[in-house]
Amino acid sequence: MNDWQQWAVVFILLGCAAWTALHLYHSYRRNKQGKTICDGCTAQCGLRDAKNMNNQKESTTFVPCNSDATNET
Repeated sequence: MNDWQQWAVVFILLGCAAWTALHLYHSYRRNKQGKTICDGCTAQCGLRDAKNMNNQKESTTFVPCNSDATNET
């Protein structure tokens, strides 16, 4: 690899790999903290609306735990 163009390609590829790895790390860290992609979004989209509707359904639905009932028998 003595040609400068080959070195330029190598540096560009390394830069792309580093950029991708950094964004994947930030995405993993954001998900670990419980945040989603939609948290910082100001646009109204179908994905966000569907997510909000699912969260509302889950928060209003109460499912009792039957673990106490199994211990009484």
